Amino acid sequence: MELLGHDARYAEDVSTALEQACDGEHFDVLLSDISLPDGDGWDLLRELHQRGCCPPYAVAMSGFGSNVDLEKSRAAGFRQHLVKPFPPEDLEHALQAAQVARNRLESAR
Repeated sequence: MELLGHDARYAEDVSTALEQACDGEHFDVLLSDISLPDGDGWDLLRELHQRGCCPPYAVAMSGFGSNVDLEKSRAAGFRQHLVKPFPPEDLEHALQAAQVARNRLESAR
């Protein structure tokens, strides 16, 4: 699947996302809703960290936008938290920021 010019994989729940993310294939960005059928995006990102298969950049997407929600996203490791509904440009900017972060990481190596 393609998303704004990027290869993307879709997972509808935490367990599928963990399976896909930890299957050995590298991925650069996690876009995750916070409310998932079998958990939440905060737990997903923490579990990815624990398993050692966390992407270098993660973006939360949620209808939850209180200061508490934003802090929970930061604490879990999300670099951005987009509050729904958001315009497509916000997602494009998030993906651009992820690319900049990736380029900095690669040039630091």
